Amino acid sequence: MLLVTGCPGKKSTHDGSAPASAGVDGGSSQNGGYDWGGGEAIKSPPSLVKRTIEIAQAVAGENKIDKNMFRQFLIWSMTTVADNQRFDTTVLFPNSGEGLIADLVKLTDSPALSALSSKKIKFLENGDCPRPMTERFADASVSKHNLDAEVCFSVGNLSLISPSDLTRQVMGLLLHEAVHMAGGDEELAIKFQESFNVYFGIRFGEMLGEAYLASVMPQLFDVLSDLDRNQAQIQQQTPIPHIYAVYGRAYGTLTRIHGLSDASGLKLRLGLKDGKAADEFFTKVERLKEALGNSFYLSVGGKRSQVFNYEELAVLDLELRRLGKDMYDAWTKLEKASLCDEDGNFLYFPKTWLLEDTCKKPLT
Repeated sequence: MLLVTGCPGKKSTHDGSAPASAGVDGGSSQNGGYDWGGGEAIKSPPSLVKRTIEIAQAVAGENKIDKNMFRQFLIWSMTTVADNQRFDTTVLFPNSGEGLIADLVKLTDSPALSALSSKKIKFLENGDCPRPMTERFADASVSKHNLDAEVCFSVGNLSLISPSDLTRQVMGLLLHEAVHMAGGDEELAIKFQESFNVYFGIRFGEMLGEAYLASVMPQLFDVLSDLDRNQAQIQQQTPIPHIYAVYGRAYGTLTRIHGLSDASGLKLRLGLKDGKAADEFFTKVERLKEALGNSFYLSVGGKRSQVFNYEELAVLDLELRRLGKDMYDAWTKLEKASLCDEDGNFLYFPKTWLLEDTCKKPLT
């Protein structure tokens, strides 16, 4: 029932109109005036807020640990958090009182999260959710401390959160409300929420959604450029060790891109309702990495240069470039799934220059 960290429940008084004291030129008044230089913090469109809540709700219902970040959070808190910072997790995860057990699915089972995942959430377009008289704000709330409670999320309040922090705050808030559904009080719900926000930050950092896509894209282009460069070098019969060095560089670039080894994390990082696009991209990246790694490591010590002639090398290069195109096509689908709504509208504002036309591109 408490507002999420960062006071997203704070109300904006800006209505887009000119200040009453502004002169015709917008820069003179008896109080000194302003030169029309006002600004607002970047907010999240309501459609993005609703989609993020639905994603968090779907994650809460996943039975597989590798697809449920809340289950992963419990394991992290039991194995990583210092003893003096731990708190009772048995309200939300009843079996966690037994300590770490071999059956991690049983350990991380949560009746409250499972119940919340199947709820029809009430979305408020504006204003606070129902709240006790003792609380000032309520970005979300439950009607009672019981598994059959009604659940409310204020889309209007949560829209004040920046898109870069929306997933973390919404998931932490959903966890907060699940604690209440399990019977936990406000103090315990806040502990869960704050601890989850720390975990989320450690795992993903601040690079989410549009910003993450914009950071990865140039690195993928570097890989594709290396493959194109090698095609020319093979035609020019550049010394074969130099050609393999370029494959090695492309392999190194792919392995260094943060987040490409975590398919379920990629889904959350990019705010995907359907993880198929992330799974497909992850598969294509792994295939290209494997092929690049094999070609590079087998060339160490001149073994490849003794076996391959330029004709054979051209066949390998053609296969690598095909895998590179497959990866890029999967990336294009991933971009569109992350950045665009069902009607082809861009979910983020302002638009990053690298991505602003993504929603209008036809998928090849």
